[in-house]
Amino acid sequence: DRANAATPAHILQELFYKEDCRPNVARNVSAPIPLLISLAADQSFGVRGMVASNTSTPPKVLEVLASDANKNVRGFVAGNPQTPQHVLERMAADLEVIRS
Repeated sequence: DRANAATPAHILQELFYKEDCRPNVARNVSAPIPLLISLAADQSFGVRGMVASNTSTPPKVLEVLASDANKNVRGFVAGNPQTPQHVLERMAADLEVIRS
C-alpha cells in the first residue's frame, strides 16, 4: 500500500513536496497534523478528498472541509467517523452530498 501507516514522519514530510505523492501523504493515517492541515488547502480536490477521508484528520479540519466547493470532498467528510456530530447535522441539509 502506498499509504503505509509505518512510514516515518520525516519521509512523509519529504513526499509532501512531490506533487504526485501528495494524495498518498494525505491519506496516510501517520501523516503529521501540520501536513494534513496544509493538504486540506491543496488545489487538487483529490488531495483534499484524501484528507477528508483520513481518520487522523483533526475534527476542526473536517469542519472546514465540510464546506468544500467539491461535493466529493464533502462526501468524504460525511463518511469520516471522526467528523463531529454538529458538522454531520449541518451537512444533512446538503442535498448534493446526500444524492452522491
